Amino acid sequence: MPPYRPLRVSLFIYDLFRLFGMLWVLPLVTFAPQSESGFPFPLLVYTAPNALFILAVFFLLIRFEEYRSYTYLYIAGKAVAITANIGWFFFSLRRLAPALAESALKTVLLLGFLLLLAGLDALSVLGMSALAISGMKKPADGKTAVPAYVAADRDGGIE
Repeated sequence: MPPYRPLRVSLFIYDLFRLFGMLWVLPLVTFAPQSESGFPFPLLVYTAPNALFILAVFFLLIRFEEYRSYTYLYIAGKAVAITANIGWFFFSLRRLAPALAESALKTVLLLGFLLLLAGLDALSVLGMSALAISGMKKPADGKTAVPAYVAADRDGGIE
């Protein structure tokens, strides 16, 4: 079995559920008028970039060695997502405080979901970091670790 395949599969499944979770939660957050189809435009703006996480993990799932560099983009994107979720949580508490009186359960579930996403995103960053580190191999001279594809190019090709 290829290295870390179960981790790559679980990251793919998580990001798929994360996107559908955002599609469920964002209509509760946005107060923009909806189009005739009932699908608010801002929902597309927020969820479309998150589909890139699914694509990155999908490419890592099918051809890990060729798309290994996507791990760093995934980590950077998730760091931005974590920062945005936590920032939105803290900056929106004042705006959502009146909503607590009206619909406390809905507001608490929404805030809890966003904090849960931030925590699970942090775990996915740790998993992707393990994938990025797994490709490092010690060169023959013992100086520093380099990615496996760089070592293969330096050694004369991939075996």
